[in-house]
Amino acid sequence: MYHIIELENGQPMIFEQSARQIKSYLIANGRVFSKGYVFKDFKKDFNVYSVNSPLVSYYSVDNSFVLTQVTQNSFQEVLCLKTSCATLVFNNKLYVFYLDNSLMGVCSDNLTEKHCIVENISSSNHISAFVHNNCIFVTTDNTLYEIDLNFNVVCKQEINLSLNNMTNSNTTNNYKAYNASSNSNSYKELVYNYNILKRDVEKLNNKYNELSNYVGSMQEQIRRLRLN
Repeated sequence: MYHIIELENGQPMIFEQSARQIKSYLIANGRVFSKGYVFKDFKKDFNVYSVNSPLVSYYSVDNSFVLTQVTQNSFQEVLCLKTSCATLVFNNKLYVFYLDNSLMGVCSDNLTEKHCIVENISSSNHISAFVHNNCIFVTTDNTLYEIDLNFNVVCKQEINLSLNNMTNSNTTNNYKAYNASSNSNSYKELVYNYNILKRDVEKLNNKYNELSNYVGSMQEQIRRLRLN
């Protein structure tokens, strides 16, 4: 699998993922230069983010979430979290939400500034994040939070994220509103759209992987031609 990221100078960098190894390449003047193997503690879930500051993330062999800043000549680790995380790109910035006995968040504008969003979340073992109508939403287990750009909770609602359960006539008994401006129907629509979005993202990821593999095969053919 291949991942492509755009550096701050506009230069592309390619990461080749195979098993538990990541190899990087730079493209310059129509040529591909190998920079060798990087992120040797990589275990799973490698992702790239062409945002205001190019970043990559992965889970390491000790199950830590690692976020690294990428430049042409270096890879600098900027965040390491030993917990479940969710990443979200919004307005050309990367947001990272994670659980550390509380719901926490950081932004690529200043990754050293950690924001406590909700305190005392000890039983959660799941976290995800998505954007809907230009609003950020974070889920932990069966609780949905709408969060503004200053990491404040706009509203909070307990919700069953199972689409099958939501179509049941007794679904309304599973909802408890924490904000007068929110209602069950709007959140049903939100989660319904979220499930559709997840399906579409999976399709796009498959297409992206096909394209990445094609680019990789073309690069291999070019390399062989040069050797000949």
